[in-house]
Amino acid sequence: MKATAYNVAALDKVLGLATQVGDSYKPGNASIERTALMSLLEESRKSVTAVLKAEGDLASAINQRQQAFEKLPTLGMQIRWLAESGGMDEKDLQDLDRMRKRFRSQPFKPALNAIPGGQKNKGAPEDSEPSPETTLRKNRQLSFDSKVVTLESIIRYLEEKPSYNPTETEFTIEGLKEKLASLYAHNEAVRDARSRLINMREGAKRTIFDRRTGVFGRARMTKRYLKVVLGTDTDLYKAIDKVKFRTK
Repeated sequence: MKATAYNVAALDKVLGLATQVGDSYKPGNASIERTALMSLLEESRKSVTAVLKAEGDLASAINQRQQAFEKLPTLGMQIRWLAESGGMDEKDLQDLDRMRKRFRSQPFKPALNAIPGGQKNKGAPEDSEPSPETTLRKNRQLSFDSKVVTLESIIRYLEEKPSYNPTETEFTIEGLKEKLASLYAHNEAVRDARSRLINMREGAKRTIFDRRTGVFGRARMTKRYLKVVLGTDTDLYKAIDKVKFRTK
């Protein structure tokens, strides 16, 4: 993004200096005439603005999703309490517990010292700690999509349990389904925002870095033309020549 904004600013500088050439600036290539370059500059500025907006939209969508999903562990616990208070039997409560715990971060515990049969490897120290290189992996259930699936599984499970019959609207089956739909929408919003950002970035890259039709290509042609018109020893051309454009 820095290189994109840098090239837009560089084109603005070249155009400003090129106005000092006066009537001598009359290239045969229509794509580097002043009006064409001004149009390109405007298009480039809009592309940079579009990327910045898309970045902001994605950040906002991610933050909103995070706020929505971080409440799931508490929701799972509340559902469990309501199920227990409603008279759900112990076995069903245990099943519900197994499902709701998928909302929480569970460190992956590699059996570093285990051998077949469940016995500990005698060659390993009793209280050995994992090496710094051994990163504790998060439970695979923790992706946003998996959390949605977990909530859906809980809802389907509760639908088969007549003992789960809360009067609080947000905890009813219909209330939980509304929550589920909201979480699906948050995931979709992030995916859409990310897709828009990718498209905006690709468009900006073409506008800025294309070696023929983009800012980089046209600026290079402009500088070549001015090199002939002004000559390399003139102060004006030296000033133009100092304006550099990045390829990426």
